[in-house]
Amino acid sequence: MKEEKGAIITSGIPSLFLIFAVLVMVTLALLSYGTSRSDVRLSRNSIEQMEAFYKATAEAAERFNQLENEPPEEGSAVSFSVPFSDSQCIYVEAVLKGDHLTPTIWETRSIGTWEPDTIQHLYQGETMEDTNG
Repeated sequence: MKEEKGAIITSGIPSLFLIFAVLVMVTLALLSYGTSRSDVRLSRNSIEQMEAFYKATAEAAERFNQLENEPPEEGSAVSFSVPFSDSQCIYVEAVLKGDHLTPTIWETRSIGTWEPDTIQHLYQGETMEDTNG
């Protein structure tokens, strides 16, 4: 009988360690999978944003070249903006100096307004003082 009891104990502990190790590996695999999916999503959003920015920059350069071919009056300023997302645009301002249209401002600007969420959800139920007294 002593031999049977010892065999159960010696085979049970390694089995528990094996089960624990498998659970740890499965947990780490699931965490890695979730992280990689969020990284892919973030990368795709970043690529889309950069593509939109470069397309808007190319459109702004094309519009600037059109203005340069048909310049405004001497010393007058022209400005335009090319949106590339819901909240950003490329803003260009230029002045005609001599024969050349010279850009004075070429920058990314925010468009629209940002309104912070100032709503505070307060507890509306009964407190301990209300129920005791």
